[in-house]
Order: sequence, then structure tokens, then C-alpha cells
Amino acid sequence: MYLLAILIVLSFGVMLLLVRRFASTGQFVGVLLIWGVPMMLFGVFGILGRASIVVSGTVVESRTACVQPQNNRCVTTYRVVSESKASETIYKAGPTDQSLQRRLPVGTRIHKAPWSLDYSVDGLPVRDFPWAPYAVIIILGSLMTVSGAIRAPSAYRAWHAEYSNHAAPNS
Repeated sequence: MYLLAILIVLSFGVMLLLVRRFASTGQFVGVLLIWGVPMMLFGVFGILGRASIVVSGTVVESRTACVQPQNNRCVTTYRVVSESKASETIYKAGPTDQSLQRRLPVGTRIHKAPWSLDYSVDGLPVRDFPWAPYAVIIILGSLMTVSGAIRAPSAYRAWHAEYSNHAAPNS
């Protein structure tokens, strides 16, 4: 989480330097769009990744595998059987905000409804998704994208007029 915050601060610093550099020429519109769209999509897909998970039942098998040689980036694979024992789900909990807990013992009842960020473990609600940073990223990315899109036509006209003046042959 701290790494994400550091990357966001650094990206805003770079963006501000680029905006100051290109503000007088109108080229900062491209900077706004280039940084705004990916930020907005990062936030949206982060939330959608958690919201789209659907798993309900009892954990009957849990297996954890980690990347070697540092033994990090662990992924736990759960085999979850529904309460009616009619269906079985394989769920992989990875090292991201989107995943559910990675240390659920066998016998744990878990329920994650679709399009919800919360889930329950043995009937107790779990609200561990950090939605606030994602909301901030979506809002900032949206503001940058909308600002760039609003300014794009006038910036294009200014660029085109400047280009036309330089391209015209001197007589």
C-alpha cells in the first residue's frame, strides 16, 4: 500500500513538471490525458476485480505456493464446496487488494456475494478492501481526463494555427 502511495506521489510530481513545461504551448492536454486515463482505469479495475469475485461455501482444501527464491508473492488456492454440496469452486487468493484472505483454514465458511466489496468468514463480516485510495485515484484520473478532453479542441486549434504559420512558404 505504501508503494502505491509513493508511486502516486511520484507520478503527480512528474505530471506537474510536465504541465509546467508544456503549459504555455498547450501540449499539457496530452499530459492530462496520458496520465488521467490510466489512473482512472487503474482505480476502476481495482474495485471491479474485488467486486466480481463470487465464492460461497466451506473451504475443504487450502494450498499455498510462493515465488522462489525470495518466498514472496504467495498465492493460496482454495477448493470451496457449496453448502448444498452441489457445486465446487476453485478460488485463488493472490497478493493484491482484490483478493480475499490468504490464510483461511480448512472448514472455514466463506461467503462473497457478487458486486460487493465485503465478504463474511464463519458468519463474521470482513471489510478489508481499501476503497478510499481507489476512489481518490478514480476521482483524480477522471478530473484529469475530463480537463484534458475539454481543453483538447482549443489546444488542437492553437497547435494547428501555429503549424500552419510555420509551414506556409515565405514569398
